[in-house]
Amino acid sequence: MVNYIKDSASNLTVDKAYVIGVLCGDACQRTNRYQIKLSILWKDIEFAEEFANCFYRVYGIRRQPKKEVRFEKGRKMSYANVVIDSKPAYFDLIRYGHFSTFTWSVPEQIKNAGKKIKRAFLQGYFDSDGSIDVKWHAVTADSANYDGLNQTANLLKNLDIDASIYPYKRKNKTYYHLKIYNWYNLTKFKEVGFRIFRKQEKLLSTLKNYKHRLYRHSKKIYLSKKRSKYIYDDVLNEIRKERIISSEALSRVLGICRRHAVFYINKLSAKGILIPLIPLIDRRQRAWEYVE
Repeated sequence: MVNYIKDSASNLTVDKAYVIGVLCGDACQRTNRYQIKLSILWKDIEFAEEFANCFYRVYGIRRQPKKEVRFEKGRKMSYANVVIDSKPAYFDLIRYGHFSTFTWSVPEQIKNAGKKIKRAFLQGYFDSDGSIDVKWHAVTADSANYDGLNQTANLLKNLDIDASIYPYKRKNKTYYHLKIYNWYNLTKFKEVGFRIFRKQEKLLSTLKNYKHRLYRHSKKIYLSKKRSKYIYDDVLNEIRKERIISSEALSRVLGICRRHAVFYINKLSAKGILIPLIPLIDRRQRAWEYVE
């Protein structure tokens, strides 16, 4: 039992927000032993190490993940366990709430904090319970606690990320499925990201391979109002910066398809914001000049 912690441990930092996020997910508190424990599959050993390092930076208590082998349904499973027994650290963390499976909630201190703290908390939670649905191009999380998941969705909303929650049944129990989807929300979630390397790589790969759904009618491209505004602002900022630009260069810089780039260039030229320069043989390289 460790009976001392850092003097600065009571401050809410990015590392502490990450620890609290993990407590809302995979980690737990042992009341009778004043312990904090994280137990995950051995393949995510880097996650256990990150949790232990954050705890050390906050409280000055060093614990390394230990390997544990269990037999579950006739299968041999390896787990990485991080167990921290410290009464002062335990009582400092319960100031933010009791983190059990069915009653955890987003602490008020996190809700009222800045964006860096909120992002760190979400990183910890999604490192624990989050996953990437490659087929449906979505970031998901599952929980039996609707209130906690709904508060997480509201926290995402504060960062301009929309999330939906769906109930489902499993073994006669009700669980809830949080889902972040569409290109705009995934792009914004990339600013939060994961600290687990394999999850972060899968997120970036999903965004890279995302198929932009275009609905064409009478040679017009229709997009959702929110997504259209997001791309329009980016296009305008890029054109203001470069002054002279082509649709091919614009699509390469912003990571949008060329048809999108042409659509927005035509929209801006109709408003008189862009004027064409000398047309080239290749229409993709036709240059446009920005007019104040």
